[in-house]
Amino acid sequence: MSIGHLLNKTAVSFRAAHASNSQGGDTETFVTSVASLTLRIQIASGRERIISEKEDAIVTHVAYIKPGVDVVRRDHIVESGQRYEVLAMLPPSKAHHQKVAMQEIADP
Repeated sequence: MSIGHLLNKTAVSFRAAHASNSQGGDTETFVTSVASLTLRIQIASGRERIISEKEDAIVTHVAYIKPGVDVVRRDHIVESGQRYEVLAMLPPSKAHHQKVAMQEIADP
């Protein structure tokens, strides 16, 4: 069974790039595009939010993507101008998808 017909959004994922700064520290920027992906984004359920509170994370949304897509914890996913940080890759209930816990990032 495929969930391709349920993946109704297109997004881009970004991974942090690190560079040394002039003070000897490290600067993190999210400029490296890792993948273009199709996904489904939903607001996190009450149960998903409760689980995240136990782990000191604030899961605001959950995404479903195809398995094998190059998305890892701390990546940023941008869909229609909205940015999310990947908090965790959750074990899928079915082999045809991967579940991603995310936190919505407000624009400064």
